[in-house]
Amino acid sequence: MDGTSQINQMQRICNQLRSHYVQPKMKHLSLLTITLFGIFTLSSLAQDKKKDDIEKGLLLAYNEYQKENYSSVIAKLRDVIKLVEAKNVERVGEILPEKIEKWIGTDLKREDLSAIGGGVSVIRNYNQESKSISVKLVKDSPLVNHWIKILSNRDLLQATGKKTYPIAGETALVDEPLKVLVAIDEKILLEIKGDNDCETKDLVDFARKLDFASLKKMK
Repeated sequence: MDGTSQINQMQRICNQLRSHYVQPKMKHLSLLTITLFGIFTLSSLAQDKKKDDIEKGLLLAYNEYQKENYSSVIAKLRDVIKLVEAKNVERVGEILPEKIEKWIGTDLKREDLSAIGGGVSVIRNYNQESKSISVKLVKDSPLVNHWIKILSNRDLLQATGKKTYPIAGETALVDEPLKVLVAIDEKILLEIKGDNDCETKDLVDFARKLDFASLKKMK
């Protein structure tokens, strides 16, 4: 199958999926999930390569879709989303490594954001002597959108009367004396909190040690 044929087939699949999106049985699927489903399914069908678990899951969901077993499609797509989120966590682990200079990190912990609209939230705690800092990274969540509106609006920031710091082209807001927030590339929220042995300066200095270039490349 040549490139043009692949594109045309992808468009047909996506159009078919979108047409079912408005039906009650498909109301739990987001348009983004449906579109990605069509694209990845086509990619899996078009390539003769060993498929990973995500591709296999998409193919299984597509098979159920062809049978009009929409409840099964939803269940299988949810399983695929969990696998994709797990890959997101792995990527966060690379950006928030176990050691940042003299700060030693603990195991990554994942938060469940299903109650506030979904997304990925990962936390790693770092320790240096008596000081402890926790770093939370949130993406693909309504929580990110809320803070981006504030952190990207100078008038709103000035209205808060709170201190801000420039970090790698982004604005860090000292929301509380021991809590700093940074919105990255309008898609990721960093929350950096310190214990009582820390000062605001410790949090800002720690934030500046993070790999913002890699954070901005996260998808």
